[in-house]
Amino acid sequence: MKYRIKKNLIWSLIPAKGYSKRVKKKNLRKINNLSLVCYSVIFSTMSKLIKKTYVSTDSEEIRKLSKMHGAAVPFLRPKKMSKYQSQDYEYVYHFLDYIKKNEEFLPEYILQLRPTTPFRSIKLIDKAITKLKKFRNADSLRSSHIASHPPEKQFRVNKNFYTDINLKKIKNDNFNKPSHYFKTTYEPNGYIDILKTSFLLKNKGKIYGKNILSFVTPKAIDIDTEEDFEYAQNYKSPEKKKILNG
Repeated sequence: MKYRIKKNLIWSLIPAKGYSKRVKKKNLRKINNLSLVCYSVIFSTMSKLIKKTYVSTDSEEIRKLSKMHGAAVPFLRPKKMSKYQSQDYEYVYHFLDYIKKNEEFLPEYILQLRPTTPFRSIKLIDKAITKLKKFRNADSLRSSHIASHPPEKQFRVNKNFYTDINLKKIKNDNFNKPSHYFKTTYEPNGYIDILKTSFLLKNKGKIYGKNILSFVTPKAIDIDTEEDFEYAQNYKSPEKKKILNG
């Protein structure tokens, strides 16, 4: 069955499950009196290029809160897709199945804004969209920032001893060299990810192909621990101030 994709139509999809292992109800936790999920919803609705904001959640509480701030939440995600081990492709294809059945046409792009990266610039979001449109051979776009340390200076542990990141024995002192001796590496940060609906329709079970377009942002806060929350509470930026001041 062929589905009609409307050119240049962009919808956002914000993944916000109720369960979280490290921090209880993380997406509902508040930073300066605003729940984490609400930051992504508000930034999405502020973009002139994003025509509709969806939230995928299994939580009725998150659903109500997201709708209050302008998001569409026409379904609850099944609990089996909201566990600690659940993967991104599950909620993405659950959403895609919904819109195939309930919408007249599909968006050309599905833009993901993860709640764990709350502070964003609308200009950067729109810039990422514009960049992906220019690279027709790209199947997706994923944001990152420059990693603090290259992989050559990082360790894993195997039976109490350090190994390199490939779990191989350390054979030299490369890890003692200054970082500038190594090539720059980039760390995915959840600032913005953009998927092409045409790719999803042809590649069931995959959301990123071989041609992932890069989009480098300033270093972004990625909230995963209580320490991250504390840091975010005290973090000052024009984007955060704009949201909190309405």
